[in-house]
Amino acid sequence: EAVPNGWDVIVPTLEREIPNIENRLEQMSPQLQLPQNAGSLSFITGLLTKMHLAMFSYHDVKTKQTKEAWHHLSTAYKHKMSALPKWSAAHEDQRIDTIKKIFRPGFWPEGTGSTSRVPIFII
Repeated sequence: EAVPNGWDVIVPTLEREIPNIENRLEQMSPQLQLPQNAGSLSFITGLLTKMHLAMFSYHDVKTKQTKEAWHHLSTAYKHKMSALPKWSAAHEDQRIDTIKKIFRPGFWPEGTGSTSRVPIFII
């Protein structure tokens, strides 16, 4: 353990605070959906995401309770995704058009790159 008895301190706090914050988030949800409150929504959901990820680590590594670990991982993902803007196909089409306008023949110096049509995956 990085911090001796660290889980003994953090787990009870998380178990107490996660439900409190989730209840407050639910109560405040209508106001947080307004565009001017996007930063607040992002902050709260980011906090809950980190708290659930900590509990995931605890149950995955320390207690080996995979069902409980999976619950916290899934809930963290739910909170993270809830703060993202809705998918906009029109916006993505605009982004692709912009990229195509920038990266056209002549952008790179002559002889740069590959002439292969095989996709390149950079990891």
